[in-house]
Amino acid sequence: MRRFFLFIFVCLFFSPPPAFAVIKEAILYQEGALVTETSTLSLSQEDKNLWRGKISLPPQAEVETLTITPLERDLTLIDIKVSPSSFPDEREKSLQGKLNQLKKERQLLEAKGRALDDQIKFWQQQIKAKVKSQAEAVSHAATVTKYLKKAYEEKITQEEELTKIVVTIKELQQKLKSEGGEKTAWEIDLWFLREKGNIPRATLQYSYLLQSCGWLPFYIWEAAGEKAEVRITRLAELWHETPLSWNKVDITLSSAALGFSQKKEKELAGTRRKTARSNEKVSSIPYFPSLVRVGPVTLIKGVRKKIKLGEQSWPAVFTYHLRADAGPFATVMVSLNPNGGEAFPRGEALFIVDGTFVKREVVALKEGPVTFSLGEDRLISAQYDLHFNRNSETKNSWLLAGSITVKNNHSFPVNVELELPLPPIPLEKIEVDPAVFRKNKEKLTWQLFLNGKEKKDFMLNALFREGE
Repeated sequence: MRRFFLFIFVCLFFSPPPAFAVIKEAILYQEGALVTETSTLSLSQEDKNLWRGKISLPPQAEVETLTITPLERDLTLIDIKVSPSSFPDEREKSLQGKLNQLKKERQLLEAKGRALDDQIKFWQQQIKAKVKSQAEAVSHAATVTKYLKKAYEEKITQEEELTKIVVTIKELQQKLKSEGGEKTAWEIDLWFLREKGNIPRATLQYSYLLQSCGWLPFYIWEAAGEKAEVRITRLAELWHETPLSWNKVDITLSSAALGFSQKKEKELAGTRRKTARSNEKVSSIPYFPSLVRVGPVTLIKGVRKKIKLGEQSWPAVFTYHLRADAGPFATVMVSLNPNGGEAFPRGEALFIVDGTFVKREVVALKEGPVTFSLGEDRLISAQYDLHFNRNSETKNSWLLAGSITVKNNHSFPVNVELELPLPPIPLEKIEVDPAVFRKNKEKLTWQLFLNGKEKKDFMLNALFREGE
């Protein structure tokens, strides 16, 4: 029995602990990443030239994509074994630490509350104390009132602080409960051949696909009507929910989509793969073209970080659309041709027109002409005073008559397109002042140029007649 325990002790003592690596660089996709790590691990000698070591990968790692390269020339990787393992989550450790600290603060506040209760009881009893004279009674009452008031105020503050701490403790306990206890990670056993030397360590570089991280495109579209240009600022919102340390990681962004394996833990456990030489890949990593290199970035788990990638400006044509059945204010339409620009992946954008935020929506931009709406502009408006009545002279005809006033309250000139929908009755005759317009069966259209602070008036008379 003694020899058996000695054998177990030797196995545990000389078995190399798993190495925890540092992420050196990562190609970040919109849902996942190809990470490259470097690690120096301890080796245990199992035979003359046979050495063994371990590395650990997080639960979100796609172990089938693991590629390992020993950096020493005399070291050859000959075998790999994958096993699931458990480890405490760092975020939960942090939450538990905060919870323990709050519990200590709660105990101190509760003790302070009990002491204040004793003070209040003491001063309440002093109210009944006997005094020798009227003057002494007044002085005694003032003293008791002063200290009793102070004790009550401290008690109220103590109870408020205690309530806040109790609420926070409950929230942290709920978070710990929902996030579970230990996480399942991957432990990778490695066997090496070392041709010469007796050095019990190895430096490795390895890559694999990682889930629970990624980036989202984000844009700020700033349209300046006076300058007749649109400036687009490109940002990337980076994030990760992994237990790894993302400290000054060299990040490159890709807009490609990743496909992850659907294999279960049991299928991957015990998987063994071999490679003949140290520079031979254990498995292939899919390559995708990168969008842009960001450089060293530090990411905190659970915190989204926006990085500015650049900005571009293009000349644009602004047209302000007014339509009688769509309300009094204009809709801003912008046309631009971003030739030579990069294609922007689909992402969320803030739209700002002449310094004012107008909307937030998901957009994508490719090379070539594009027209998009920037929403409502209340500084371009139209007032309609139109009347549509049956003609008293004939039963089968109607008259549309009145005026339209278009105003430009901007300080700069604008192009305005005014549309007036027509009733579904054949148009027989029309008189318009000014007479510059286009017409079809459905609408009348005016193309207007208004200087800053200018307004224009239209007089309209139209005759519509149904067939006999």
